[in-house]
Amino acid sequence: MRAHGAAGRGGCGARAPPLHQERARRPRNPRGYGFKPASIARLVTSMPSVLSSTNIGAKLDFYRSELDLSDTEICRLVTTSPHRALEASLEGRLLPNHRLLRDLLGTDKKVITAVIQSMRLITDNLQHVFLPKLKTLRDHGVTEEVLVKLVTTHPKALTYESSRFDEGLAAVKDLGVSPSAGIFPYAFGVFAKMYQSKWDRRIKNFLSLGWTEEQVRKAFARHPYCMLASEDKRVLPRYTVLNLLASTGVIKQGIKVSHLIMTEKRFAGRYITTYQEVFPQILEAYGARTATVV
Repeated sequence: MRAHGAAGRGGCGARAPPLHQERARRPRNPRGYGFKPASIARLVTSMPSVLSSTNIGAKLDFYRSELDLSDTEICRLVTTSPHRALEASLEGRLLPNHRLLRDLLGTDKKVITAVIQSMRLITDNLQHVFLPKLKTLRDHGVTEEVLVKLVTTHPKALTYESSRFDEGLAAVKDLGVSPSAGIFPYAFGVFAKMYQSKWDRRIKNFLSLGWTEEQVRKAFARHPYCMLASEDKRVLPRYTVLNLLASTGVIKQGIKVSHLIMTEKRFAGRYITTYQEVFPQILEAYGARTATVV
């Protein structure tokens, strides 16, 4: 069982009393699950049929007891996607999907990890939107271990429309990432969450910095998250600083993709704080954002 935190934003309450007590009384309206009046009002406005529903309590109890979601998480789920969360059949959709995910992932903890990132894994028709993609991945050599990692780290990549899924699989393989490789879930997940226009812009940006297409391919194959780094807030400022340090001989082995994906604190400590007295211009080069960090 996971530990549950205090109340979240938007009128969503904290974790309720112990589960065995809740099962005994089975509240039949959202307020019994920590919903505040403001949240209930928004729910009724967006889904008036909730007032006449007789099985809301059972579904909310499923989210709490079977998925081990906190009341804050349940509130967020229901108020964000009320129709998806409350109209899905308990016996025909929610429970079968939960059993399917449990069989696939092996542990309740992994199921919770995946579902929190994409509630569509519980509410959608997995026979239609999910299982065919798993079969395709297996047919391309994705092992069960890699498949489980993909579902628990980037589940949304498996619930997108089929065309984007197919494009992502082809693109990742073309970029040199083997479907059986441990890095595949992260590479595939990164590509799947980006619009093609944004992906093309990131590629173009790296090329404008003097990288070759082959260098970009290798960088992505080793560190897929480099494609998520913001050009203006991270890539360009860091590249400017690193170029300055390379020109003075401080950096002798060239600029690597690892420079671009390390945490802000680590980068600032290693290259800004360490050298700002010797090369004061690196603060200006990195901009006001870094100046506030250090």
